Order: sequence, then structure tokens, then C-alpha cells
Amino acid sequence: MQRKTNRVRDSLVILGLFFGLCRISSAQSPQRDRIVGPISGSPAVWLDGNRRPMFRSENDQGPVADSLKLENMSLMFKLTPSQQADLAELLEAQQDPSSPLYHQWLTPEQYADRFGLSQDDINKVAA
Repeated sequence: MQRKTNRVRDSLVILGLFFGLCRISSAQSPQRDRIVGPISGSPAVWLDGNRRPMFRSENDQGPVADSLKLENMSLMFKLTPSQQADLAELLEAQQDPSSPLYHQWLTPEQYADRFGLSQDDINKVAA
């Protein structure tokens, strides 16, 4: 009888852990805004290794019209420390056969919802 009680208790503990982990992993907290102030025309900062050789001061032809459309421009935003930690935990769990998240891959939309910018931040950058 004691063995049966232990098995039931162990099963309940495992189920509790499983559903607790599923709840934590599937919880989609709304993205917090990361851009907290206005985006201003502050001086440009060149990142080492990211400037093409043709962009030197001697080739500068001065300001352009505000209406100039910039084509093929890419902006990349760094993950916050908490997002980076969450991603590391997710990747580890997806590779652990004992994890309920084992091989539970995210769609691009799920990845964006969990690790991307908030819609408000996207609007600020686009504006």
C-alpha cells in the first residue's frame, strides 16, 4: 500500500512540474517598451566594422532632403538581458529529452512575440 501511495504522490509531483513548466513557457507576457524616450537626431555613432570604405568624410556631399527614401536599410536590436536569459533557457529545454519543451520549436511569429520589440517600439522606430 505504501508503494502505491508513493507512486501516486510521485505522479502528482511530476504532473505538477509538467503543467507548471508548460504554464511558464507558454505565458506570453506583453512586450514592455524598450524605447522610453523620443528618438532624436543625436550625433551618429559609427560601429567598428560596420562602415563601408566608400563612406568617408571626403565623399560627403552634404545633407539630403527629408523626403529621401532610404532603401534596403536594416536595423537590428539587441535582446534585453532578461530576453537573452529566457532564450538560453528555452534552447536548453528544447534540447533536453526529459523536458516538456523538448523539440517544441517556435514559429517565427512566436519568436517575435517573445523576443522582439513591442508594437509601440516598432511604431516609434518606423516614425
